[in-house]
Amino acid sequence: MTNRHGRNWIWPARRYAIYARDGHRCLYCGKGRGDPDVSHLTIDHLIARDAGGGNASANLVTACDRCNSRRQHKTLRAWLADLATTGVDVDAVRRRIRRARRAKVDLAMGRRLVANQRQTKCEARALASWPIDSPVDGAPS
Repeated sequence: MTNRHGRNWIWPARRYAIYARDGHRCLYCGKGRGDPDVSHLTIDHLIARDAGGGNASANLVTACDRCNSRRQHKTLRAWLADLATTGVDVDAVRRRIRRARRAKVDLAMGRRLVANQRQTKCEARALASWPIDSPVDGAPS
């Protein structure tokens, strides 16, 4: 089953709440957004929807784009076996997944993160539209 909705299958507040629950890090490799080989974070289903998994928060984890695309449609067991051959501490991965599945997703936090991101984007657009040689608030011209 392919996801024809792209990133729009989950509400942004819920997506950001899951990122926050998981510490803004990939639960598989442990890398976060600031690491050089992580271009962005995604949401991964632990049990694929076509294998009976749903969109419940306990079935969703943060994954970097690299791990998510490398996992493809493998079961979690097969994916962990693959990770073990690359030197990843699979026991640590299992602990991170267990911790995430038990943790409550804070939707209020997700809404705050979405609002903050929108405000940051608006401010960036406003700054980009300023002429380069215009004076800054109260600076002598």
